[in-house]
Amino acid sequence: MPDVHARARAGVSVALLALGATLCRAEGDPAPVESGDYPLVVFQDATYVDLAVGEARGLFLLDTGANTSGIDERWLAKSGVRGSYEDGGSVAGTTGVQRVEKVVLPRLALGSGFFLSPRFVVSDYRAFAHPPEGAQVGLLGTDLLVNYQVSLDYAARRARLALRHERREREGRWRATALTYPLNLPTVNARLGGVDLPCRLDSGAGYTDPRPFLDGNVAALNALRAAGVTLREAGTLGVRGITGGQTLRLYEGDLALEVGPRRIEQVVLVVHPSGSLARRDPLLLAGGPILRRWERVVLDPFDRLLWLPAADGD
Repeated sequence: MPDVHARARAGVSVALLALGATLCRAEGDPAPVESGDYPLVVFQDATYVDLAVGEARGLFLLDTGANTSGIDERWLAKSGVRGSYEDGGSVAGTTGVQRVEKVVLPRLALGSGFFLSPRFVVSDYRAFAHPPEGAQVGLLGTDLLVNYQVSLDYAARRARLALRHERREREGRWRATALTYPLNLPTVNARLGGVDLPCRLDSGAGYTDPRPFLDGNVAALNALRAAGVTLREAGTLGVRGITGGQTLRLYEGDLALEVGPRRIEQVVLVVHPSGSLARRDPLLLAGGPILRRWERVVLDPFDRLLWLPAADGD
């Protein structure tokens, strides 16, 4: 069987909750804030936005599959931004667990609000591929993003971070699906090969291979087999995460993925035997290769809804 080499995990997908930062409204505040609308950089299906930290700017991975935000240690040292360091405990990515430090920054403007004393995992992003627009200097996880309705428009290359009162009505072809946040990670019910399985939504996960990869754990693979879904091994995939590289097995079959109004045929299942997906109950993870095919994605943590446009012709 062929060995496919591709990059996965442009950032970190963690399974340990971080201490939250305080979100403040920017009304009447003299310090500058960001607009809630951002140009969206999409590189190998992962999403990035340009943010200011103090007087410095850089690309941050917009990562709904991480519940702890991160910042690059080398960039932070060069930026002139002052922060206080503390023990950050452990973070778990799809390739393993790593001890980390955290840095507490004075302030971060995001959308029409700002965070006082936000905590970031101190990381080294040099091993990951970077977009042509610039190196990745940080990561926005759901410890911050859960305070916003997150809209990703892959076609128009736009992102919008809206506070509760800034949300827009969804009309026309938009359809809503129930959304939950176990471990502060957005999760929906999906049907894969006719089997109902929980599925995380991870905008920070990308691959160099253009096929519709869908990540899952061994329990999900076993659930599909127990339901009578015929699967065949289809080679391996080399991935890179926070603890280094790993080789994962691929499976193909009559695997259509259905979430809300959208259906994607012939997805390729990437099975993770360890890392943050390694749990006893079945779990899928839809990264950039899936989200990009939906074209527009809106995650609403306030009403706990995933909004997707219906497919053409529906």
